[in-house]
Amino acid sequence: MPETFWPRPGGRSTIDRHRDVYCKHCGYNLRGIDSGKCPECGHDFDPFHEATIGIPWAHRELDGSVISFIKTVALVIGSPKQIGSVVWQRGVVELPDAKTFRRICVALTWLPLVLLYIGFRHFIRPASATSVDLISVPIGLLIWLMRSTAAVPRLMRHQIMADARHRRAIALAHYIAAPLALGIFYLPLAAAAAQIPSPLIPLALIIAHLWLCIAIALAFIYETIEVNLIELTAVMIQLLATCLLEAIIWLVLPTAVLTDLLHL
Repeated sequence: MPETFWPRPGGRSTIDRHRDVYCKHCGYNLRGIDSGKCPECGHDFDPFHEATIGIPWAHRELDGSVISFIKTVALVIGSPKQIGSVVWQRGVVELPDAKTFRRICVALTWLPLVLLYIGFRHFIRPASATSVDLISVPIGLLIWLMRSTAAVPRLMRHQIMADARHRRAIALAHYIAAPLALGIFYLPLAAAAAQIPSPLIPLALIIAHLWLCIAIALAFIYETIEVNLIELTAVMIQLLATCLLEAIIWLVLPTAVLTDLLHL
């Protein structure tokens, strides 16, 4: 399957006066302003390229980090196609902001999953087993989550489109990790692990969570690049295969190898 697709033919040749964009210097909303000067701080800006696009996380100095983070998660989950369409808008999507957002989302699902694993560990490993997995699984899980959430940005880097759009596509792909922020709701399950008789309930929730992440990613990809449903299905299979392979590499193999080494 080829990894490079044609970009969607959706570029705009004029300023969209009906969307929110913000001054890079003071965060003032420049919606509808095409004079080239921010009325709040007086800095000059190029209305076609230098105004930042209205993603709440990019303007967290206005509403605070927590509120902006929650708004961005809701925006990505509620309207991934809208996030994809931002590629065709004029403006800047800052890559460092996007990477920070992705790392926070990973952290919000990594720690609850580690606690969930510890809580239900007795279902997976016998009581006589070594404790090496208490080190290898958390480390492997963190590496796996970081690499898996980088899969869509890697796909975007392979695409061919105008430089400004390409930079926006790569940066926006990091925001697609937003569904991982819902992992924080695993904490009550981890706390109640002793009262839950089977690991099937958390396993079902994790699988549903994984499918939500994939669905959001596919909606973003479908909006951003020119793929038909067959090609999109192939992309989905490739993403799933990559995630499963890396799960084996980072979660299963290290524990098995370390356990064998300890028994030598």
